[in-house]
Amino acid sequence: DNYEDLTRMIAELGLSDVERLQSLYDHRERRGKEPSDREVAFILLMQNARELAEFNADLALAQRL
Repeated sequence: DNYEDLTRMIAELGLSDVERLQSLYDHRERRGKEPSDREVAFILLMQNARELAEFNADLALAQRL
């Protein structure tokens, strides 16, 4: 299923991956271009991916303590 593949891919992203992807879209916004509906959805997806990556990093740290 494509949704499951996308979900798995997002879960495997590291925080640096998410930040790099987000910076690409932030750069586009600074150039004054309005994001398309697809880009807005992707931006929201990246925000969720960032939160998941931060959670996973926090969990890994907590497990090491």
